[in-house]
Amino acid sequence: MKKRSLGKLALVFSLVLCIILICIIRHTGILRFSETEKVTEKTNLYKTVNKEWLAKTTLKPGQSNTGAFAELEEKVDNRLKADMKKMASGELVTTNAEQEKMVAYYKQALNRHLILINEIKMG
Repeated sequence: MKKRSLGKLALVFSLVLCIILICIIRHTGILRFSETEKVTEKTNLYKTVNKEWLAKTTLKPGQSNTGAFAELEEKVDNRLKADMKKMASGELVTTNAEQEKMVAYYKQALNRHLILINEIKMG
């Protein structure tokens, strides 16, 4: 088989697997939770063990998971965004050519974004 055929086969297999998993999740009700629902070890061990955590934990829009790694990722992303703004404004000095290129691309994207916003407003 050619590499392209194997790639298509892997994609189809992945899609079928996702559909099967979605059907299983819908059928078992793993992702549904109600505080008023009576949960026992017999009906759903997962919900019984994690009832308090499920009740108090919420996902932010666009977030697919939560936990220590998700919180760390959010902190790192926020730090990177803040540092990029500081480098673009000159408040934080770049130390090498790669950082200078990164800041140039950031400014270019920011300018493009502002131009599009102005076009929409005037439009």
